[in-house]
Amino acid sequence: MRLKKIFMFCCLFPIYGYGDLELRGAYFQFANGIAKDIFSNGMPCLQLEYSQDFNPYLRIWINGDYSIKEGNSLKVRDNTTLQMATFSVGPKFFYKDEEDIAPYVGFGLIGAWIHTKDESAYLVQNTHRGSAGVVGKFGLRYSPYKKILIDFFFDASYQPVTTAYGNALNIRTINLGGYKTGLGIEMLF
Repeated sequence: MRLKKIFMFCCLFPIYGYGDLELRGAYFQFANGIAKDIFSNGMPCLQLEYSQDFNPYLRIWINGDYSIKEGNSLKVRDNTTLQMATFSVGPKFFYKDEEDIAPYVGFGLIGAWIHTKDESAYLVQNTHRGSAGVVGKFGLRYSPYKKILIDFFFDASYQPVTTAYGNALNIRTINLGGYKTGLGIEMLF
């Protein structure tokens, strides 16, 4: 219930400020070897990011994203599905020059809701987990036209999740964080 209230507040936050809303698409690659074994390479990720300038060099951002990936459980190779929704917040620091290019670096806190569904007689069929972690952001914002802004970005996250399969995997937590590379587009009004 508390997570829903926080999410509702953050969705209403852009209404009260004069910030920017950016639609972002990315490819997410798991950092953890076990997650890579279960879900193969990676997955596409859709993001929405709101940010507010505090001065020419500092911007606070709020980001939400969602991704879904099918894979195969370890050893028995039964079908499994991962759904992951994350919410993150933090500052970005910009270097501005005379051109329309602005490189940045940022960091923040990240929260996640993770749902797995397994089609195995040996595993719990549905699991729901919450998790907290950290994220680092690197990017380059470029404005080819006055009303369009393009954001090339790279994010790295650490997202430890307590697993329901501790006995089967011989681990208590698994890092579902990783690396996102993508492109964001923002229309300026």
